[in-house]
Amino acid sequence: MRASATATEAAAILSSSGAARAASTLRPARRSSASAALSLLAHTKARSETEHRILTENAIDVVMRLDASLRRTYVSASSRTVMGYEPSELLDGSPRDTVVPEDWAIVAAWLDGVRSSGTSGETVFRVRRKDGTALWVEGRCRTLPSGAGYMTVLRDVSGRKAAEERTAVLADELARLANSDGLTGLANRRRFDAALMVETECSVTSGRPLSLLLLDVDQFKAFNDHYGHQQGDC
Repeated sequence: MRASATATEAAAILSSSGAARAASTLRPARRSSASAALSLLAHTKARSETEHRILTENAIDVVMRLDASLRRTYVSASSRTVMGYEPSELLDGSPRDTVVPEDWAIVAAWLDGVRSSGTSGETVFRVRRKDGTALWVEGRCRTLPSGAGYMTVLRDVSGRKAAEERTAVLADELARLANSDGLTGLANRRRFDAALMVETECSVTSGRPLSLLLLDVDQFKAFNDHYGHQQGDC
């Protein structure tokens, strides 16, 4: 019986020793696997940061990060071509530093709206370039998580604004031509009808009477015969 017990104990010792050796073999493998995972994570993060830097530094839009007090903590390299400023010249400054004073109320309302809603917003305003010229930009702003501040993007839309202004001028000119006589430049029948409709509606709304005066100039033919019909029409 004692020999049998001794054999059993020996087997148990051998089994325990084998398990210990197996465990000691697994520990380095686990450490190696964890180290590889951390290395991969660090490599992925570094690559992501590099790609993000390449995108922001080569973008045509100006990317800025603002802290909770609206102080600039990051400015992309595109500020050189768009605004004429080095990124370092704009760091630690406020948006008000470069906004055209007449447009600051628009920008302040825009930023307040983004701040109160906690989401994003956009608007169009003018900034002052380093050379003193005004530049139309479209601004987009969104809040960052956990109150980390704001991310803003400024896009040069001066070409679009110039096209809009030219279109507005052309529209005004077409409206003028459509409502005036080509010979005299005076208001034509179309303009008369439109004005009569407006005045009639005002009379009805206010309850005040409306008068229409017609003039018939006697012997005006003599004026036309002497000075010409073009002068008479004028």
